Amino acid sequence: MKKKFSKSIFSKPHGFTLIELLVVIAIITILVSILLPTLYTVREKAIMTSCLANLKQIGQAVHMYLNDYNEYWYPSLRGFTGYTPPLWGNWERGHHWSSVGFLDIMSKLKYINGEIKTTDWAPQTCPDGTPDWVIWTSTGVLKCPCMDESMRRTKAWSYKTPMIDYGYNAKLPIYAKKLSKVKRPDQTVLFAESIVGEMFFTFYLPDSIAVYRTGSYYDGSKDRHTRIKLINTLYVDGHVKAIPWNEFMRDSLNNP
Repeated sequence: MKKKFSKSIFSKPHGFTLIELLVVIAIITILVSILLPTLYTVREKAIMTSCLANLKQIGQAVHMYLNDYNEYWYPSLRGFTGYTPPLWGNWERGHHWSSVGFLDIMSKLKYINGEIKTTDWAPQTCPDGTPDWVIWTSTGVLKCPCMDESMRRTKAWSYKTPMIDYGYNAKLPIYAKKLSKVKRPDQTVLFAESIVGEMFFTFYLPDSIAVYRTGSYYDGSKDRHTRIKLINTLYVDGHVKAIPWNEFMRDSLNNP
């Protein structure tokens, strides 16, 4: 005689009900919505740390260059004294090849591991007849990791939008001036994340170069880290830090 077994939940597979599945999906959705902003912020912080490391190396390169050239800075705008590039459409002074002279020269002289690449199109001409090329991208230390790489080629080539990584404080000497003459090197900006090659703080609207701000489709150098509203900054004395806009403006407007 066969022995009968009573039915139990262990006698056959027990699947999820529709309600249970919906509850699980709802819980996962809530967790994702909570965790994703945190994960994006952590990622942005990691990228910004890499950007600060680039600026630190740029600072070291500047000091090596100045050591070799008796503490004299490379003049502003590739040495075109008194030169203000003409306006072209909405693009003003500081957006093209002529405005990245210091970084480009240090790159060509091998003080920096990296280079600045340009397109084959120039909207204007420099005083010596050199075409003022539109900047496409940068490599090595000169490449800001906070920028969206997918935007560079499209915007630089199709929309003629210069893709600037780091900008030089244009309040620093246009004529050669010794480093030791800078009054407050620990409070004076040297280079920073920027959408212009030379930062003219009396020329632009106050927040026009804030890289964390959302820009238009044509403004590809912005939107770098919108959750972290700070600007990676290198000071004349060589130290680097991420600072808020008001501190950035204060230290940029110092008279060097």
